[in-house]
Amino acid sequence: MKSPIGNDAADAADAAEKNRRLTLLVVDDEPAWVGALGAVLGKAGHRIVAAYDGEEALRRFRADHVDAVLLDLALPGLDGAEVCRQIRAESDTPIIVVSGERDRSSPAELLDLGADDYVHKGVPSTELLARIRAVVRRRQRAISKDAATAPAASTSGWDLDLRRHEIRWQQSLIPATAIEFRLLSALIERLGELVAHPDLLSAGWPDVPEMLDLVARTKPGPFLPRTIQLGSYLGIRRGSSLVAMAGERLRPPGWTEISAVCTDPEFRGQGFARRLVLAVASGIHRRAESDDMGMLGDRLPPMNSTIDPRIAKVCCASRCT
Repeated sequence: MKSPIGNDAADAADAAEKNRRLTLLVVDDEPAWVGALGAVLGKAGHRIVAAYDGEEALRRFRADHVDAVLLDLALPGLDGAEVCRQIRAESDTPIIVVSGERDRSSPAELLDLGADDYVHKGVPSTELLARIRAVVRRRQRAISKDAATAPAASTSGWDLDLRRHEIRWQQSLIPATAIEFRLLSALIERLGELVAHPDLLSAGWPDVPEMLDLVARTKPGPFLPRTIQLGSYLGIRRGSSLVAMAGERLRPPGWTEISAVCTDPEFRGQGFARRLVLAVASGIHRRAESDDMGMLGDRLPPMNSTIDPRIAKVCCASRCT
């Protein structure tokens, strides 16, 4: 007979795994799909980093600490297979290929390239979330063998595992978001010093300084350092620069405001604002349409469509260029 204590410990471990907040890189050239997938993953408590082409995917992968990559194959420029090959050459971060009907590569070919799993875009959200947990769990088990040599920071009862992004207080694991981990790391690095608000802002929300700079140059409307906490924001980069963004702000009953829609003047006329509004609105639509989200691939508006009028009462409060 199994020990009740052991069962309780296993149940607690399972619950902790399901509730763990991950940072996931989503790579796809269809903003509507990115928005819909972001809604599913965001509802599960995860942080999303988006990339819309192969070059941007590699830049974001190298700039952000991500727990897994969800990768489409049919990308403009550098294709998904090459992105998979380059990521695997640099890291053992889990890669799940999320394939559409137009992708012709076989699962065996993708696994040989270094992918950890392969699913179609019609996969139910519950199965996709379970597959993400599985590949992350396998990676954690692999790195636990050398956990004793992992870099760490400790002070006054706090222990930070910088490789696994885990926080412990008096040896007890503390659930924390990626933002909370980065903030605590910044404070421990400067223990005993007064840490200025701009420094904390850059540590916890590394994209915010660039977002504020873009807003200052384009003046789309009110956007302050903590506005990002009101909802999800998406952006487009060219090179290392943020050139366009849009997100969610106010949410009066029955409505969601799409806010801070702006594009760098040098990059206007390329449809970036429209792509971002479509992605944000699709995520809003998904949340409003069903608590369960259902199949990820159905009823998504195509790239050349206007925004679906069924989208739950969205109001755009910023200039769209």
